[in-house]
Amino acid sequence: VVLLFMVFYYRFAGLVACFALLMTLLLVLAVMIAVKADFTLPGIAGLVLTVGMAVDANVLIFERIREEFKSTGSLKVAINRGFGKAFSTIFDANVTTLVTALILLQFGTSSMQGFALTMTFGIFATLFTGLYVTRVFADTWSKKHDALNLGALHLMDGAKINFISMRHGAYVLSTVLLLAGVFGIAHNKGLNL
Repeated sequence: VVLLFMVFYYRFAGLVACFALLMTLLLVLAVMIAVKADFTLPGIAGLVLTVGMAVDANVLIFERIREEFKSTGSLKVAINRGFGKAFSTIFDANVTTLVTALILLQFGTSSMQGFALTMTFGIFATLFTGLYVTRVFADTWSKKHDALNLGALHLMDGAKINFISMRHGAYVLSTVLLLAGVFGIAHNKGLNL
């Protein structure tokens, strides 16, 4: 379903994203086989989350390229700026998830450790395929073409959502959830996941 959506929404660029996604999955599976890791149900959940993160990386890149192409009209400049602007967001998201995975790997139960191990492999594979494989394809494409088909659907074009004005509500919600988590840890007498 994810592959079909990417092709439907991003057209030809969606095929590139699908290739990168399949490469991510193959890399994770290859590493798991190489280190003789057990493939459990939590490991499959980690693989599903990896798929989501890989798609997220490609969506961020493609949307940035689309924005830059609109403003510059040059595919090469749009690709350079798009990858440059998407990098920090992708890197941040993956490092944050990696920290969480490492904590679960250290303190979690065996099933949580399986999830965390798969996620750790997935994070590195996602960074490689999203930032390198997709970039190589985009650069190669830009040498021969003046445009990249990023799909005809522009569902959010012209949307003006002032997320900054919603920050106070987000602070309250984050604080409530954080306190609930601390209460849960205290109630369970530690990280008994």
